[in-house]
Amino acid sequence: MCVQMDKKDEFDRLWRWAQKYMWHEKGEYAGYFAWSCNFDGTRRAQGPAPDGEEYFQWLFFSPHTGGRWSRAF
Repeated sequence: MCVQMDKKDEFDRLWRWAQKYMWHEKGEYAGYFAWSCNFDGTRRAQGPAPDGEEYFQWLFFSPHTGGRWSRAF
């Protein structure tokens, strides 16, 4: 929704939160985001979220951003 509404600042905050609390850096799920988290960042589930991965990837190819946002990552 942030992408579609051109709310880059809001997206950047969400992206940083997801990277900080949801990203698996090592172990069985390294390179994937956790399935879900509580608001405080504790994980509800450790497994990956394939549909969520697709949403993040969509950002890089979205016609809504015209490539403007990809520099931030």
